[in-house]
Amino acid sequence: MVLDTTARTAKDAAESLGCEVGAIVKSLVFRVDDYFLICLIAGDKRCSLNKLKKNINKKDVCMANAEEVKTNT
Repeated sequence: MVLDTTARTAKDAAESLGCEVGAIVKSLVFRVDDYFLICLIAGDKRCSLNKLKKNINKKDVCMANAEEVKTNT
């Protein structure tokens, strides 16, 4: 399914689609050194930045800002 409108949160998307929040997939974009990484997370889960850093063995990881997301995705 595709939303006809923009949903700011997974909860908003789930309400628009009439499904559980866990059925929604969040796309989170992170800046890692000189590249970007997209994490796909169930709508009812959170992404731990510390666990992400540990899993990819990087220290310089942060959420991409809105302009970086628009430019690089």
